[in-house]
Amino acid sequence: MRGAAARPGSSRDDAGIKVALHLFDTNVVSEAARPRPNRGVVAFLERENDIRVSVILFEELSFGLDRAPPERRARLTLFCEGVFAEFGALALPVDLDIARLAGRLRANASNEGRVLHMADALMAATAMTHGAILVTRNSRDFSGLGVELCNPFSV
Repeated sequence: MRGAAARPGSSRDDAGIKVALHLFDTNVVSEAARPRPNRGVVAFLERENDIRVSVILFEELSFGLDRAPPERRARLTLFCEGVFAEFGALALPVDLDIARLAGRLRANASNEGRVLHMADALMAATAMTHGAILVTRNSRDFSGLGVELCNPFSV
């Protein structure tokens, strides 16, 4: 299984070199369910060892699954069950510190005239709290928040 970190925000590779923790947004993980997934994302998923997800991923996948048309639901159910099995042990919870930081991020965005959705604020706060790089297609949604970003779709 991927990425057993020694402590939040870091781990060591086989040579003992510190490697960055990567927090995957739902759009990166769900790309694997597409008939022809983005090559940059596939390469990134195969290359990275220290992967984490937020519990937000499971809510978003469950929401999407329950809204899917019946003809796609069986295939998506299998995909979601696989994601839950592979990433369940790697999920970072939302705790009080993350919730408070997410609230501050949303308030700051609102004060700047921007809308920051709760799920995105929680995802950013989780990455920031754990010193992780947030891996997402939606870089614009997270810009200016102070979270380090990586977009494997543009690689």
